Amino acid sequence: MISQETAKRLRNNHSFKEFQAYIVEKIEELDSVSGLEKMSNEEAGETAKVRFLASNALKEIMKPILTFREKTEPSTEEITKKKGEYGF
Repeated sequence: MISQETAKRLRNNHSFKEFQAYIVEKIEELDSVSGLEKMSNEEAGETAKVRFLASNALKEIMKPILTFREKTEPSTEEITKKKGEYGF
Protein backbone atom coordinates (compact mmCIF):
# COMPACT_ATOMS: atom_id res chain seq x y z
CA MET A 1 0.00 0.00 0.00
CA ILE A 2 1.32 3.44 -0.83
CA SER A 3 1.06 6.42 1.49
CA GLN A 4 -1.30 9.32 0.89
CA GLU A 5 1.71 11.59 0.44
CA THR A 6 3.11 9.38 -2.33
CA ALA A 7 -0.29 9.20 -4.01
CA LYS A 8 -0.61 12.98 -3.88
CA ARG A 9 2.87 13.41 -5.35
CA LEU A 10 2.03 10.98 -8.16
CA ARG A 11 -1.23 12.79 -8.97
CA ASN A 12 0.76 16.00 -9.48
CA ASN A 13 3.42 14.40 -11.71
CA HIS A 14 3.02 15.11 -15.46
CA SER A 15 4.27 11.69 -16.56
CA PHE A 16 1.90 10.01 -14.15
CA LYS A 17 -1.00 12.08 -15.50
CA GLU A 18 -0.25 10.74 -19.00
CA PHE A 19 -0.10 7.20 -17.61
CA GLN A 20 -3.33 7.78 -15.70
CA ALA A 21 -5.10 8.99 -18.85
CA TYR A 22 -3.91 5.88 -20.68
CA ILE A 23 -5.12 3.54 -17.92
CA VAL A 24 -8.50 5.28 -17.71
CA GLU A 25 -8.85 4.99 -21.50
CA LYS A 26 -8.06 1.26 -21.34
CA ILE A 27 -10.57 0.74 -18.52
CA GLU A 28 -13.24 2.53 -20.56
CA GLU A 29 -12.43 0.31 -23.56
CA LEU A 30 -12.72 -2.79 -21.37
CA ASP A 31 -16.02 -1.57 -19.92
CA SER A 32 -17.53 -0.98 -23.37
CA VAL A 33 -19.38 -3.53 -25.46
CA SER A 34 -17.83 -2.47 -28.74
CA GLY A 35 -16.91 -5.37 -30.96
CA LEU A 36 -19.07 -7.89 -29.12
CA GLU A 37 -21.89 -7.65 -31.65
CA LYS A 38 -19.70 -9.29 -34.31
CA MET A 39 -19.08 -12.38 -32.16
CA SER A 40 -21.17 -15.44 -31.47
CA ASN A 41 -23.06 -15.43 -28.18
CA GLU A 42 -20.53 -17.79 -26.62
CA GLU A 43 -17.53 -15.73 -27.76
CA ALA A 44 -19.18 -12.48 -26.67
CA GLY A 45 -19.97 -13.93 -23.25
CA GLU A 46 -16.41 -15.13 -22.70
CA THR A 47 -14.95 -11.85 -23.98
CA ALA A 48 -17.25 -9.80 -21.75
CA LYS A 49 -16.25 -11.91 -18.75
CA VAL A 50 -12.53 -11.47 -19.46
CA ARG A 51 -12.98 -7.72 -20.03
CA PHE A 52 -14.85 -7.41 -16.74
CA LEU A 53 -12.10 -9.23 -14.83
CA ALA A 54 -9.34 -7.19 -16.51
CA SER A 55 -11.15 -3.92 -15.83
CA ASN A 56 -11.65 -4.81 -12.17
CA ALA A 57 -7.98 -5.83 -11.85
CA LEU A 58 -6.82 -2.48 -13.27
CA LYS A 59 -9.21 -0.59 -10.98
CA GLU A 60 -7.97 -2.53 -7.96
CA ILE A 61 -4.32 -1.85 -8.83
CA MET A 62 -4.96 1.86 -9.31
CA LYS A 63 -7.37 2.19 -6.36
CA PRO A 64 -4.86 3.79 -3.94
CA ILE A 65 -4.16 6.56 -6.45
CA LEU A 66 -7.32 7.01 -8.50
CA THR A 67 -10.97 7.04 -7.61
CA PHE A 68 -13.47 5.40 -9.90
CA ARG A 69 -17.10 6.24 -9.65
CA GLU A 70 -19.12 3.10 -10.09
CA LYS A 71 -22.44 3.30 -11.86
CA THR A 72 -24.92 3.94 -9.06
CA GLU A 73 -28.30 5.50 -8.62
CA PRO A 74 -28.09 9.25 -7.97
CA SER A 75 -28.60 10.41 -4.41
CA THR A 76 -31.59 12.50 -3.37
CA GLU A 77 -29.27 15.52 -3.12
CA GLU A 78 -28.03 15.01 -6.69
CA ILE A 79 -31.59 14.69 -7.99
CA THR A 80 -32.70 17.84 -6.15
CA LYS A 81 -29.69 19.76 -7.43
CA LYS A 82 -30.34 18.71 -11.05
CA LYS A 83 -34.04 19.56 -10.73
CA GLY A 84 -33.02 23.04 -9.58
CA GLU A 85 -30.61 23.42 -12.51
CA TYR A 86 -33.30 22.49 -15.03
CA GLY A 87 -36.12 24.40 -13.34
CA PHE A 88 -38.24 21.49 -12.11
